[in-house]
Amino acid sequence: MERREIKFAGPLWSVESENHPTVFQSPVSSLPGIYLWTVPYNDSELVYYVGETGRSFAVRTKEHFQAHLSGMYEIYDANEFSQGRKVLLWKGMWKRGTESMMAEFLKRHNELAPHIHGMLHLYRLYLAPCDCEKRLRLRIEAAIAASLYKQPGIVGQFQEPGISYCPRRADEEPVHVALDCDSDILGLPKYVIA
Repeated sequence: MERREIKFAGPLWSVESENHPTVFQSPVSSLPGIYLWTVPYNDSELVYYVGETGRSFAVRTKEHFQAHLSGMYEIYDANEFSQGRKVLLWKGMWKRGTESMMAEFLKRHNELAPHIHGMLHLYRLYLAPCDCEKRLRLRIEAAIAASLYKQPGIVGQFQEPGISYCPRRADEEPVHVALDCDSDILGLPKYVIA
């Protein structure tokens, strides 16, 4: 079985603050790979989202933040979110058939904006450069996400439902991927089979 290792650099902040580097300032921000969005939780990090990009981390993060700010993504009560609880305020407009919701989003913008900003200020990003082919990157992303979704308690519950990942197909040779990170990320496995 092929073996690989990826190391997550971080935490990187989404919004610039004193003594905390942002994802855009990281030496690896220009690289492709796998990334995690986390929020601080009881002296650890709780994963909210697993993603991958074949472009740079900086470009993909900018796209994500634009989607957050424009109401495309789910918006949760920021105070509850900071405690590891997801109290939905806005279901987002990233799915088909939600175009008509823009008028409601604009109407509720003043109510939702503090929570959008609160969520963006909470996020910590972990970046794992991975210059492998796209298909393997997608498989690694899916394997990490599946591992988190399956976990009991807050780790599994905090994952965002409805995201389509592309796991390894039966006709693909499995790859053992060791995962390394200097921070304590709740539920992050030591390895996945992608």
